[in-house]
Amino acid sequence: MEGGGSLPVDAKAALKGRLPALATRIRRSLKPKRVMAITEELTPVVEDILALGLGCPVMLDHGKPFRLDSAVGKNGAVLLREALAISAGG
Repeated sequence: MEGGGSLPVDAKAALKGRLPALATRIRRSLKPKRVMAITEELTPVVEDILALGLGCPVMLDHGKPFRLDSAVGKNGAVLLREALAISAGG
């Protein structure tokens, strides 16, 4: 049975269950300037990630995780580099 995105329901629940530990690790150990979601498998939990309060901006591609294969006529890696350049400049 599929969930709201492309993840099976069990995988989505498992991913949601790991988010609190992920947030703690990001805030305490990694202390990043920004976080980027880079796989469409995170689409069903994007809102949960945004609600974690990571202490830094979460960068998305028009509200969705970046895809590195291809996206709307542009290579996903190109979109990622553009987002990084914009983020670094501002």
